[in-house]
Amino acid sequence: MRPVVVTNMLAAVALVLSCGVDISFAGERAKAKTARASKMEQPVTSKQSKESPPSAEAVPATAAAQGPRMSEDIKRLQEQVTDLQQLLRDVQESDRAYVDAQLQRTQAKTSSDTKSAPGNMVFFKGGSLRMNSDRAGDIFTDTLGTSGRNDGTWGWYGGAGLDLLLTRDAWGAADKTWVTGEIGLQFNRLASKRVANAATYAALNTVVVNKVQMTMLTIDVAPKIKFMEGSAVRPWIIPIGLDFHVISPPSNQTQYLDIGAQFGVGVEIDLSRSFKLGLDARYHLAANMTNTVNSYGQVGPYLGIAF
Repeated sequence: MRPVVVTNMLAAVALVLSCGVDISFAGERAKAKTARASKMEQPVTSKQSKESPPSAEAVPATAAAQGPRMSEDIKRLQEQVTDLQQLLRDVQESDRAYVDAQLQRTQAKTSSDTKSAPGNMVFFKGGSLRMNSDRAGDIFTDTLGTSGRNDGTWGWYGGAGLDLLLTRDAWGAADKTWVTGEIGLQFNRLASKRVANAATYAALNTVVVNKVQMTMLTIDVAPKIKFMEGSAVRPWIIPIGLDFHVISPPSNQTQYLDIGAQFGVGVEIDLSRSFKLGLDARYHLAANMTNTVNSYGQVGPYLGIAF
């Protein structure tokens, strides 16, 4: 039963008992008045005239016999009213404490919801990368090394992505731990050299040296776990994510699509409520379905805009 209902019930009982005391006093006074009026209106008979009036000692004796019993009843009712009034005060104090606690919880929840940092973020990144192996000696990279080897393994990358907030407490498993879903798009460019171009060689049957660009496109979908909500510096990890790769030039078998997994760690700094600056390091493990080695590692900064 709610405290407010209990308070109302006790107040009603106290009022009834208090009224009962007043009614008992009024009833006794009414009875006494009626009795006196009846005695005054009764005619005096001959028998009554002959009888001697009651002695002065008889009236006080009767009143003395009835007085203590009435006093005890009234005193008992007064004690009950006093007890109920004290109980009513106790319940009212408890009721106020309950309402105050509920109000504080509501205000705390509202304040927390209002001050919660935005969970979604769009970010832009760039940095350096290194392939596990070069692609020198392929037909489309340097025409089998006819005029030099296109053997660069270092390069740079640029891209963008979107973090979508999934939960702020890891679905109840850990407080202040976010899980976001990342969707990213990244362009990789490897160190490229001027070498013989296979298409020109095939068409003209002569060696023509041009710069053959070594590039790669990676699309990823990955869960990102961010720790330490509310802190100005938040570390995060990608336990495993899904990669799709497109390589250019194609392999000797003219294949250019690959799939793989990625693993990442990073740290993010709050510049303000909306702007973040971070550093991430990732390793992309490719399946090498193009018959080329497409795995690589990367590290670089990123700038995020939360919303």
